[in-house]
Amino acid sequence: MRNMDFKPRVIPAPQNLYDLTVEDVASMFHCGALGIGMSQALFDEKVQECIDANYNYKAFNVEIPFAKQAVDCLGDKIRVMCPIGYPMGNATFQKKLRDVDEIIEYGVGETCISLDYSAMLSGNYRLLEREIREIQQRFEKDIDIIHILPTTLLTDKEILACCEAIKNGGGRRIKANPGYGLGINFEEIALIKRVYGNYFDVHASGGIRRYEDFEHYVQLGCNNIHTQRSVDFLEEFKRRKKERGGYGC
Repeated sequence: MRNMDFKPRVIPAPQNLYDLTVEDVASMFHCGALGIGMSQALFDEKVQECIDANYNYKAFNVEIPFAKQAVDCLGDKIRVMCPIGYPMGNATFQKKLRDVDEIIEYGVGETCISLDYSAMLSGNYRLLEREIREIQQRFEKDIDIIHILPTTLLTDKEILACCEAIKNGGGRRIKANPGYGLGINFEEIALIKRVYGNYFDVHASGGIRRYEDFEHYVQLGCNNIHTQRSVDFLEEFKRRKKERGGYGC
């Protein structure tokens, strides 16, 4: 079952990134091991990378086949996040429910649930809202829930309609893009922030490989960043903070 004593740091997105400490910035990052090419060897490598880095990351992201191993290896050091219906929500709703039950039993503390992309394209937002509400009511006491929107594939109107379905269904966290071949989405996140302010905790994801992109997401108000470049970004943050006369920790 979920370790209810484990509480990750929550850092409000700052006006100036360089007002934060290295520890603060590390707690924004979701690192880990997602993707169709994930082998046992690569999973082991990513876990060891996380341990060796010795940063207080927000979460280690991993898919269901490796979820229990991740909890066993990292559960007392870092929260484990496991996506459901990943990446485009192409699973039956009942399958999603069973999968969430399974990862809760493993001790996973957070899940990103891919909403049904075909329902979005069909404009079936009532279906999305019903499913979100059931997920929230059934699981929110046992696991933190993030809802994934493939924002770069949606129009502004569709993005806002999906956000309204999430809001009406009781959701408060959105991951903008599954991070599965979908690129940078500054405009879409800016749209959500402009309309909803800080109502949603918006997670940035998808091709975040440049430090300047990370900076931009923080400026947009994101304090959850999903990237494979967390170690590189933290080293660059320390260098730039030192240049500004700041100190690392």
